[in-house]
Amino acid sequence: MERDIKKSINKPLGISERTSGLAFSFAVVLVMLVSLVFSIIVHFNGASSKDAVYIYFSYFLPCVSLLFAILATVFVSRSSFGDITAYFKFRIDKKFYFLIIPTAIGVLFGLGELNELFIKFLGLFGYVDTPSYLPEYSPLNLILTIVVIAVLPPVLEETLFRGIVQNGLKKSGYISIIVTAALFAVYHLSPSKTLYQFAVGLILSLVALKSGSVVPTIIIHFLNNLLVILNEYFSLFSILPAGIARMAVGLICLAVAFALLFVGRKPESFGDTSTKAPSKPEKTNWFEFVKGGVIGLVLSLAVWIANLFA
Repeated sequence: MERDIKKSINKPLGISERTSGLAFSFAVVLVMLVSLVFSIIVHFNGASSKDAVYIYFSYFLPCVSLLFAILATVFVSRSSFGDITAYFKFRIDKKFYFLIIPTAIGVLFGLGELNELFIKFLGLFGYVDTPSYLPEYSPLNLILTIVVIAVLPPVLEETLFRGIVQNGLKKSGYISIIVTAALFAVYHLSPSKTLYQFAVGLILSLVALKSGSVVPTIIIHFLNNLLVILNEYFSLFSILPAGIARMAVGLICLAVAFALLFVGRKPESFGDTSTKAPSKPEKTNWFEFVKGGVIGLVLSLAVWIANLFA
């Protein structure tokens, strides 16, 4: 019994490459299936994309799909929830909490303005961006909108992408950041936001890698979505002129965030509580990752391309 307990304690926390790929495939397949069923129901009921109920469900159902994708990943891969919750560490270097505000502002202003230029570039080739809507303002609608857009998606998306996908590839170091960011971008299936979401994904994945926790990335993600909602309802950003001035403020904030990010001691790796360095660096098994994630990769790229030329 004592030997079993020691083995359990010494068992390294971690998520395999196959589990990482499976998580992405489960997320893409479930979100697409639920969205397809929802679209069919909406079509036969004649609902408008501006109806409050439609808007709430269009954001809420993907969150439910992500939750089931996480549960399915744990069940199929025979992982434990401890492998995931190990990355919800609140006791991290304080600098990662200090960089949350400048990162959120920098992402929104700096990268947001750059993305507007990217949308204009796509427009040269005939691409028309599809607008998104929020319910009409009321105190209740504001609360519900914050829940389904600013609370649930950051928690679930960061858990899946930074907590599972990136951690399954953590042995590849900075390459895991690029791969996770790319998957994060194509998962959203929106060509007009691809550049923005890829850049945001890079920053969030870098913060997760450096801090050894998904807690700061969830907060940054939450603040980014919250500020977008508040701006839509209350025009918060009108104090700054759009264009170069707003972009400059954003890029300065990002510069401050990056300065904080790369200053100080080297953080622990995801889930690694030991102080001993590994004797041999392990290599990422990309074949296992692709084997688990191929369905999600093919489906998401196919729909992304279809949306680009629709």
